[in-house]
Formats: sequence, structure tokens, C-alpha cells
Amino acid sequence: MNNSELPKYFKFDKDEIWFEEFEVEKKTMKITYKLNKILSYCTSKYQEIALIDTNAFGPCLVLDGIMQSTTKDGFIYNEMITHIPMLTHKKPKRALVIGGGDCGAVRELSKYRELDSIDMVELDEVVTRECIKFLPEISGGENFDSRVNFKFGDGVEYVKNVSQKYDVISIDSPDPESYAKDLFGEEFYRNVKKSLNDDGVMVWI
Repeated sequence: MNNSELPKYFKFDKDEIWFEEFEVEKKTMKITYKLNKILSYCTSKYQEIALIDTNAFGPCLVLDGIMQSTTKDGFIYNEMITHIPMLTHKKPKRALVIGGGDCGAVRELSKYRELDSIDMVELDEVVTRECIKFLPEISGGENFDSRVNFKFGDGVEYVKNVSQKYDVISIDSPDPESYAKDLFGEEFYRNVKKSLNDDGVMVWI
């Protein structure tokens, strides 16, 4: 793919590559990152997906021109969304991650041997595939714990129809735009509650 086929948030200045991220709604602010390399760029039926290697934050995931996860500080997010609920619950056996396409959350949950199963429901399979390949520092690469079950589909529909109960549910949602808006609705959270055991714990970031 040549430079002219890439989105306009990639800027090429002589021998340098820059990524420009605009504040989502009003575009009154932007952050510019110097890149070592564009690792991957593709589109799925849902969004544009870029994996970039930045000078300051290492390899990163970008969706529709918005930074999602960075190697340097992504662990903070993934540890908060997993360890807090796991350590709060007295005896967790089943965990569910809704979203979390970079696989950082399921990687952290895999550290708990007391869990019998870890389900991850991610809408966009392409995001997960690209992160496994190009973001192993966060995803852990291809060697997943055998307890991890990938369920590619709509998390809203999943909790609406699922019959099994979970002890821990971690919701790793994107910005409330287009296909992700229902993840911020009341009906979704009522169904999340129904998907929890009586002593279950849910965390959303």
C-alpha cells in the first residue's frame, strides 16, 4: 500500500511519518505522534484498523483514527479492568470480557488459575487478529490459555440471550459512536446484571 492510499491522519514529512489524532467531537484539539513505522493498516466491515509503532509509546492500536491502546501504558487500563473485580470476588470461576479486542484483558485474567473459563465477546474479529499479530506485547501473541474462548459477535446481543452466569464481567467499550452506542444503554446494563451470579462483580471503563 502506498502513502496516497492511507488515511489523512497519517502525515509524511520527508523521511518522517506522523500520526494525527483529533479530539473526537468538536475537533478543537489534536495530538501528533511521531512514528517509527506503520505496522499494519486495513479496514473491516466496522472500522479502519491501524497498528503503528510510535517513538514515545511503542506499538499501538488505532481505530478510525483514534488511539485505543499503547504498549507503554496499556497495562494500566488492562490491570484495572481485570484485577480489581477478580480480587473483589471471593471465589471467581467464570469471567466474561465484552470488547477488549486487543486481548489485554483476557491476558490478565489468564493469570488467575482459579478461573475455569474466560469468554471474550468482540464485535470485530479483524481487530483481534491484527493485535495478536502486531501487538503481542499486549495481546500475548498466539499462545492463548486454553480457558480463553473467543466469541466474535455483538456483546449487546450476547448478554441479552446468554443463559449461563458469570462471576466477573469486564466491559472494555470503545467510544459511544455508531455501532458501539448500545453498549451505553440502560437495556444493555440490565442484561449484564442478569448475566451475573448473585455475588457477581461487573466493571466498566
